[in-house]
Amino acid sequence: MLDFTSNVMLNDKVVSTMVDGEIVMMDADSGSYYALNSVGTFIWELVKERRKVGDIAIEVARAFDVVKEKSDQELVQFLEKLMSENLVIMA
Repeated sequence: MLDFTSNVMLNDKVVSTMVDGEIVMMDADSGSYYALNSVGTFIWELVKERRKVGDIAIEVARAFDVVKEKSDQELVQFLEKLMSENLVIMA
């Protein structure tokens, strides 16, 4: 279970590139392709370096001027989705 003290990082088996300001990626193991919107891309860029979920939450709230409680909830859901697809791993 992911919480704000968890460290997350990109799975090194995922290949990603920036296309028109958004991340497009492929999981080398499954061959699946993914694309992220601007918020997802922002988070992906933060996760390139091992980070605590709580630190990512602060950066997202600051960058997008959102209600932190709602943003925190959505961030955890998003990261858990990336983890379920094996794109992000707990460090």
